[in-house]
Amino acid sequence: MTMAPLYVGEVRGKPVRFFRPPHADLDFPWHSFTDLLAAIDLPRRHRRAFEAGLGQSWKADTKMVDTEEGLTTIAPHFVAQGFIEAMIEAERATNALTAEYTRHAAAAMQAMLAHVPDPGARLHMAMECAARGLRRAGGAA
Repeated sequence: MTMAPLYVGEVRGKPVRFFRPPHADLDFPWHSFTDLLAAIDLPRRHRRAFEAGLGQSWKADTKMVDTEEGLTTIAPHFVAQGFIEAMIEAERATNALTAEYTRHAAAAMQAMLAHVPDPGARLHMAMECAARGLRRAGGAA
């Protein structure tokens, strides 16, 4: 069964797909790590190395899913944040990438919560997602 994206944003001129979390817990939308790697425009061998490393280091926090475009690795929001920060430190990206990704992650969150009519309830759910994501990433919430 293929998984359809919840939202598709454009990061550095390349599509980055966002998906509903692959679990029942309240969580931020997950992103296609495969797409994010392509948006950074790393050489193919480096993209493969990053994906392999992600699968080893964060296996419990990532998932390979089938989409209409083929297989892609999806990962939670904190993985994108860490990867983007690493690319900035390695001078492969600037802070503009953080803003661009975050804008699309927020749009994906809005799409995910669009079925909730009460703005206060949407805000509460978004804050709960943030708290759970922080705990999952090893922070305190």
